[in-house]
Amino acid sequence: MPIGDYLVEALTDYAMRRASGMKASRRKIEALAGLSLARIALGVGEQVASELVEEKDGLIRCGLCGMGSLTHIGLYLHLRRKHFDEVRQMIETELEFRIRAMNKYTVP
Repeated sequence: MPIGDYLVEALTDYAMRRASGMKASRRKIEALAGLSLARIALGVGEQVASELVEEKDGLIRCGLCGMGSLTHIGLYLHLRRKHFDEVRQMIETELEFRIRAMNKYTVP
């Protein structure tokens, strides 16, 4: 598995953990991405995480399918079991977009 696949896997787990309010390690992302890309990768993880959860009246629901009400751990498990591939695709798409945008404006 190429390093890019490991990074996307780690970012997918990071986003799901952040969405569910669990601890998420930034160090693994920084180690896989390197310092220059880590800031972008973590930004992607945070953005996707915000799309994975809906909170209304103190109840937590899945931002992708609307299932709820869930506990924090319940949301994480639901995302892992039901939406892992979908979240992975969201991470890949956004990461590629940001890297292309960065290269467009930084390469002479």
